Amino acid sequence: MMELRLENVSKNYGTLRALTNVTYTFSEGIYGLLGANGSGKTTMMRLLCNLQTPSEGRILFDGKDIKAVGEDYRDQLGYLPQNFGYYPDFTCYKFLMYVATIKGISKKQAPNKIMEVLTLVDLVDVKDKQVRYLSGGMRQRLGIAQSILNDPKLLILDEPTVGVDPQERVKFRNLIHRIAHGRTVILSTHIVSDIEYTATELVFMRMGEIVGSGTPDRLLQELDGQIWECDVPHREADQYYDMFRVISQTNHEENCTLRLFYDGQPMKGARQVKANLEDLYLYHFEKRV
Repeated sequence: MMELRLENVSKNYGTLRALTNVTYTFSEGIYGLLGANGSGKTTMMRLLCNLQTPSEGRILFDGKDIKAVGEDYRDQLGYLPQNFGYYPDFTCYKFLMYVATIKGISKKQAPNKIMEVLTLVDLVDVKDKQVRYLSGGMRQRLGIAQSILNDPKLLILDEPTVGVDPQERVKFRNLIHRIAHGRTVILSTHIVSDIEYTATELVFMRMGEIVGSGTPDRLLQELDGQIWECDVPHREADQYYDMFRVISQTNHEENCTLRLFYDGQPMKGARQVKANLEDLYLYHFEKRV
């Protein structure tokens, strides 16, 4: 089984430290890399793609430094950057033919491979349409198509659903399930719903550090007994924001329901409820403030 490992990796941009002493191992599965903008997710992904070099530490692919593995590593890699570049006048098919040439796929193999990935991402019907006329969601699916054209073992997707509508996000999640078998998929996002039903492992990042990681079920156990809901009059809601870490407020006609973190029953009548991934995200994102 393939293994990609960061060992004590840091990355500096002048006096700014974007990553700090990160150690983590990726193997087969779907990894959800969660964090707010500026948390270091994109820097980590660019390092994993060998587009940048660590200031400290090293990145190993099956025990060998990716800088030494070189072209063999890139052959195993598929990457969809946050800002996916394309030629607007190209049709989908012509664009993928161009990418196939760059990736060294032979002219004999390319047509079948292109139709295979277009079918997988549900773009066969628009294969002769210029990329400029595709919707944002279709362009992102075309981006995934180009990233898997070389049948990579490692697939890295940086904020792939930014700017796409909810319906396209559902298509995206289903697509990830279909292409993940036998691969390591690393998906960076700050949208919890993107990975809620797909990720087998979660990695939470904040200020260039990993602040939590593990399977969703194991991580949710951290919040057992700490998520509560309580009904309070509208006029009293503000005072509870000063007393507790409030996750959300749902307004009703005569009162409102507050969802909050608390270790122990926060007040009489409060109901203990099951934690979800949004709770977990907020917990890890806020715990070091």
